[in-house]
Amino acid sequence: YYEVELPLAFSTIGDTTTANVWPQFNEIDVPFKDLARIKSNRNRVGAGVLVPYSEFLNDATIAGKRYRITVVGNPDYSAVQVIMIGVRNPASPDRQPKRACVWANELRTEGFDQEGGYAATARLNIKLADFANITAAGNIETFGFGGVQQRISERARQNTMRYSVGANVNLEKMLPQWLGLKIPMFVGYERERIKPRFNPLDPDVRLEESIESRFANRSDADEQEYRRIVEDNTTRRSINFTNVQKIKRDAQAPSRLWSLSNFTFNYSFSDLRRTNITTALYYQRNERGGVGYVYNATPKSIEPFKNIKAFDKPAWKWIKEFNFNLMPNSIAIRGDLDRMFTQTQLRNADPAFLGTGLTTVGVRPFFEKFFTFNRTYDLQWSLMRSLQLNYSAIANTVIDEPDGEINETELRPGFSRRDSVMHNLRRFGRMKNFRQQANATYRLPLDKFPLTDWLSAFNYRAAALGVVDTNGVFFGNFIDNSRQRAVNGRVDLLRLYNKVPFLKKINEPTRRPAPRPQPSAPGVSRPDTVKRPPEFRLFKGLVRTLMTARNVTFNYTV
Repeated sequence: YYEVELPLAFSTIGDTTTANVWPQFNEIDVPFKDLARIKSNRNRVGAGVLVPYSEFLNDATIAGKRYRITVVGNPDYSAVQVIMIGVRNPASPDRQPKRACVWANELRTEGFDQEGGYAATARLNIKLADFANITAAGNIETFGFGGVQQRISERARQNTMRYSVGANVNLEKMLPQWLGLKIPMFVGYERERIKPRFNPLDPDVRLEESIESRFANRSDADEQEYRRIVEDNTTRRSINFTNVQKIKRDAQAPSRLWSLSNFTFNYSFSDLRRTNITTALYYQRNERGGVGYVYNATPKSIEPFKNIKAFDKPAWKWIKEFNFNLMPNSIAIRGDLDRMFTQTQLRNADPAFLGTGLTTVGVRPFFEKFFTFNRTYDLQWSLMRSLQLNYSAIANTVIDEPDGEINETELRPGFSRRDSVMHNLRRFGRMKNFRQQANATYRLPLDKFPLTDWLSAFNYRAAALGVVDTNGVFFGNFIDNSRQRAVNGRVDLLRLYNKVPFLKKINEPTRRPAPRPQPSAPGVSRPDTVKRPPEFRLFKGLVRTLMTARNVTFNYTV
């Protein structure tokens, strides 16, 4: 607490003037900055914080008026909760009791620190041809800065400095063009420093005054460490490589299974480091890496009996058009590693250093982390024109880590924490979820036979496998299999009708032949002697009505 002590002047009984009833000598008018200054003087001389420390303060406006200011502990007048007014009767030579009546009239504060501040912002963009784009930005804001519409209490209470630099770089421009590489990179760095106006450990004393009084006789290293504790510092770093790949020099060149252009690589790293008055360290690191493989091709079907003339007859069409493919149409495989690591170390107030610093004694760090390895597989293969195979699978695994920070600390002789992580990584992690699906579509060769070329049918099969947790008591392995069988068919009735010559003729559109001009003598007309068959329009319309159904589709599913 702070204590302000002032000897009182007694009023004359019977005198009712304002100057006598309320003597100016009894008014207490002490600037807050003097309270903080005396506390800083105590810290400078190294007096104990729990021992009362007093100094006298003279009032320049009234001769002989002296305040006695006492400070005990580490009080803060910016967070006052209790104010007490008391009367003390000090020992006098006659040791006689005194009789008095004390009145307290008003309690008020006046005056504001209206010191102004400033703010500035700068931004820079640099384009280095097609090699890189660089962006830099910075801003600064000092104590007291604010808009004209803001109140004094809403203005900045600290000095803030921020700056950031980011660059998009095409690293392939530094390599020979014949390599055909594409290496886009982004790198970024950001720093923020918040310097408080008042010391957070001594909130009613300005930081510079507090440091001057505390470290007057100590090393610069101690002062810098103290500044690091009371300031809020944040640093962010990041670097990304996205879709790193080799580009084919000839875009028309055929794709090969072993071509490097089928691979893509991704990697990203970012971290955040922050320290402030309550947190000794908050550190977050994110790392992601992935490799993808994609193969797309249009394989040429092999038809071994295509050029054998013995199979030219319609009855052997199914042999002549027999085909197969040795290569798949597409293959896609991808693996992604994702790791997040967070460490939070809070501070603990140590009574031995009350008012001078904070320690982490007795406070264990808190860790939050996960490490996953996810993989996907996809295969599409047209074994024949009538047989399509599709396969897809998803595997989700966890790379288990020991508790705490990952370092070279031994879990057992010759086996460290880092070795444990690498061991689990080489095993591709612990499987948490695995799902796969296989589809096969087969078209029966009914169109290859003259008697059944008006029919078509398909067969479809699917299978799935999953891992789930249902009861929450024991994470066992549950295997779920399913199979679907279906036959989808289509009957082309029009092709069936056309196998009958009479019905085929009715289905054909009617074409009337143009009349031929007949030669005749001038002025003589000849009668029309051309004989035309009967059209039977009514009969044809009836037959066409019966043949209205052109297609029939059906499906059967189990």
